[in-house]
Parts: sequence; structure tokens; C-alpha cells
Amino acid sequence: MIEQTFIQALIDVVLFLSLYTIVTTALNYQYGYTGIPNFGLAFAVAGGAYITGFLPGRIAYLIYKSQLPDPNWDYVKDNAMIFMKVNQLLAKDPALSLTLLILTLVVAMGVGALLGFVATFPAVRLRADFLMIVLIAFAEAVRIIGMNYEPLAGGTLGIGVPKLLKWTGLSKNVQDLILVAGLAIVVVVFNWFMLHSPYGRLLRAVRESEYAATAVGKDVNRVKMEVMVVGSAIAAIAGAIHGFYLLRVIPPAYTRYDWTFWPWLMLMLGGRGSELGALAGTSSIIIIRRLVSIYKHAIQAFIPFDVVWLERMAMGIAFLVIMIFKPDGLIPEKPFKIKGLHDKELSEDVEVTDT
Repeated sequence: MIEQTFIQALIDVVLFLSLYTIVTTALNYQYGYTGIPNFGLAFAVAGGAYITGFLPGRIAYLIYKSQLPDPNWDYVKDNAMIFMKVNQLLAKDPALSLTLLILTLVVAMGVGALLGFVATFPAVRLRADFLMIVLIAFAEAVRIIGMNYEPLAGGTLGIGVPKLLKWTGLSKNVQDLILVAGLAIVVVVFNWFMLHSPYGRLLRAVRESEYAATAVGKDVNRVKMEVMVVGSAIAAIAGAIHGFYLLRVIPPAYTRYDWTFWPWLMLMLGGRGSELGALAGTSSIIIIRRLVSIYKHAIQAFIPFDVVWLERMAMGIAFLVIMIFKPDGLIPEKPFKIKGLHDKELSEDVEVTDT
């Protein structure tokens, strides 16, 4: 019994580590490398989740409608009864299941990219603090729409998600590990290659000095738009697979607290602009949050407030400690080397600085 509990807790940690690794990678791409203070990260995650709640189930419902006990069932109100039959049919139809899974991820990325464009286009020329406010407001607007427009994702009660990997015959835990951890690895590898290309050096140049980048002919606003669009598409993947993991999409769950502030803390703890730092920060926070979740009631007698506030207070204290004592994070960004003429490496590492 203890062994099963430990294994389940370990799987839970790996799954949430993978989910938040995707989100933190998107934030590192936007803020760590380009300097865009995206405090509206939750809008992209929510957008991806809404697609998971809206698209695959409805397509499967329309395809299998004639085989349901009652073809006149309402998709939202009778969602549970619909999926009891639809999941049985999908378990025997791997081709449709895979098609729906891939289609959902692609559309979720497209919606995330579109939301990133819509949120940034009218405000990309604003100063960083004003852009931050716009993005926060946009994230809240997306969450409110999801909560109040029931046909999108079931409103405040949420909506079910079909089991698109049931045909594999594997346990739910193994299915989730393959899907969530596999996509996290793909995102991290893609991000690494992109940021170690000339484009990655352009992002650093924009972050360090927009004036210097403009002086050498780079369109800074265009670069920022590209980064917000691509970063939002990446974050939307996390929202989409979060819905598949829970088998339900609940719009009120996609708050700034869970999907903006925690990723920010993870990135600041690990070190912005550092791929290893982002992974280290994410791993540390996920493990700590899991331990707090398991043992918080055991320490209720030793703290003078309700344990439900422990996690939020710990996050605020952690932010302050990091900013005071370790502002560069656990694994700071390394300065990149510039090669001289004839491919002779300069004797010193050179950092791009704002002059």
C-alpha cells in the first residue's frame, strides 16, 4: 500500500513537472531571452485547455451520434452520458483517436498563437510596465469568457474530455506519462535548438538594448510579436494536455496564481535565460509544492493560521528571498562567446550590455 502511494505520488510529480516545464520554457523564451514581462501567461494555457474541452469531444460526438442511445442528447448538459458511450467506441478506433489528438494539439497551438498576437499587437510598442498590465487584463478576460460561455468549455462546472489513448490498453498513468512527458521533452529540445541559433542571439540583443538592435537594422517590434506568438503557442500545449490528463476542462482553474505566478517563481528561482536554470527551478518548486500538499495538515498545530494559506504565503516569501539573496537564480545564464575574424575565439567571454 505504501509502495503504491509512493509510486502514484512520483507519477504525479513527473506529470506536473512536465506540464510546468512546458509553461516555464515558454516564459523563459519570452522573458528570459527577450525581456517581455508576460504576466498574462495564463491566457495561452487557458486557450489551449478550452480547445481540448471544445473540439475533440464534439467531433467524436458528431461522428458517433447515430450510435448513441439518444441522438438528441445535449452535448454540455448530458456530457457524462455521452462520453460513457463515446469512450467505448474510441477504444476500438485508434485511427480516429490519434487524429483527434493531433488535431487538438495543432488547433490549440494555433489558438494560443492567435491569442498571443491579439494580446500583443495593439500594445507591443508600449513600455514594459504598461505591456505587463495589458497582458494581465487579457488573461483575466480569457478566463472570464471561459467561465461564462458554457458552449466553449462548460462554464464554471467544466466539461469532460474523451479518452483518446484508451485504445492502447495501457493504464491511465502510463498514457499520461507518454503524452505529457513526451511533449515536454519535444518542447525543451525544440527550445534549445532555437535559442542556440543566430535567432537566439538576436533575442538576447533585443533584451539587452532595443536601441542597439534597432541601430543595426532589426525590427524590434516584429521580434517581440514573433516571440509572443511562438511562446503563447508553446504554453497552449500545456493547457491542452492538462485537459487530457484530468479528462476534464474547468475554466475557473486557469488562474493567474496557478499558471502565471508559479511559472514566474520557477523561472526566477532557476535563473532567467538559462535552460538548465528553468528546469532546476521548476523541479524544485514542484517537489516543494507536492510535499506541502501532502504534509500541510500534519503541521497545522504548529502554525498560527489556516494551512490553506500556507502555499500562497510560501510563494510570496520565496519571491522575496530569491530577489534579495539570489536574483540571478540557482543556475544563472552563462555569457555567450563571440568569435573573432578567421574563426579565432576571443580570449574573454563577452556579454551584450546596454550602453
